[in-house]
Amino acid sequence: MIITRTPFRISYAGGGTDIPAYYKEKGGAIISAAINKYVYVTVNEKFDGKIHLRYSKIEMADDIDGIEHSIIRETMRKFGIKKGIEITTISDIPMKGTGLGSSSSLCVGLVNALAEYIGIPMTRREIAETACDIEINVLGNPIGKQDQYAAAFGGLNFFEFKKDGEVVVSDMSCIMSNSMVGALEDCTALFYLNAERDASKILSENKKTMPKMMGDYDRIMGIAKEIELIMREASVSTAYGDYDKYWIRDIGKLMSESWEIKRRMSQGVSNEFIDSVYGRAIKAGAIGGKVSGAGGGGFMMMIVMPEDIISIEKSLPETKRMEIGFDFSGTQIIHDGRQWNTSMSFAG
Repeated sequence: MIITRTPFRISYAGGGTDIPAYYKEKGGAIISAAINKYVYVTVNEKFDGKIHLRYSKIEMADDIDGIEHSIIRETMRKFGIKKGIEITTISDIPMKGTGLGSSSSLCVGLVNALAEYIGIPMTRREIAETACDIEINVLGNPIGKQDQYAAAFGGLNFFEFKKDGEVVVSDMSCIMSNSMVGALEDCTALFYLNAERDASKILSENKKTMPKMMGDYDRIMGIAKEIELIMREASVSTAYGDYDKYWIRDIGKLMSESWEIKRRMSQGVSNEFIDSVYGRAIKAGAIGGKVSGAGGGGFMMMIVMPEDIISIEKSLPETKRMEIGFDFSGTQIIHDGRQWNTSMSFAG
């Protein structure tokens, strides 16, 4: 039996510029962080030769073409696995409509598990690119590359998406002090809106309207680059760990600017309820924020000072705050029973 653990992600700015329709023209940039909420994928050989799947549903199939779950089906096909396998997934959060990159985290975790299952060593970059290929090229999902890379690498990263498809990964935790990273972690709050949404519909609409919105995406990418610069400059000019220093507040304000741009780009990104939650949070002391992912539901991500979090929670009784920290491990194999080794091992 093989078990992988793969994190979900939050993004501070730049979402949408990782879509091929944009980055192939102008490049792209995103600041994101993997968080300590995970999807676990278990892979085990089945002696009866059948395919057994357990996720939110239970599937049993005689061959790969009989599998309903598209990511599992095409990932198995990618690795040439046709039968005799059991795959189970367990998640810390709902696997649909949260805006935290759940489908890509699943795909990354499954790629990692199946590569280990058939004995193919893969680096984190290879895992991320394989997951991108499955989701974007094979399945044709209208998504970008940030989710797969965030899940594979873990950490707090600045991702640059080059016109030729290359992804440059800059680990911001190597630039910032531990206390600065901890300060940003403590000032990042997630509130579950108790409303899932179909991200593919919003993303498909965005893809159609992108040619008319290139200027807006230019500014969204610019905001991601500004936040990256703020982090670099703050790392050499602030009293580390001081929550009230300008750099965290500036990040929150820039996130809000990005959110306002996205709200006007598509009707599905926000609604009356989301606008109400956002407005009350700001009035209660939040510095800024946005809805995670494509919008329309899932989690509201806010930048808050720790002393204001209680008042903000009280102002949002219909939401539920999920406590989070950053994950710096990325996808990893936490158990390989075939080797009688329960110690953690990592992708290269």
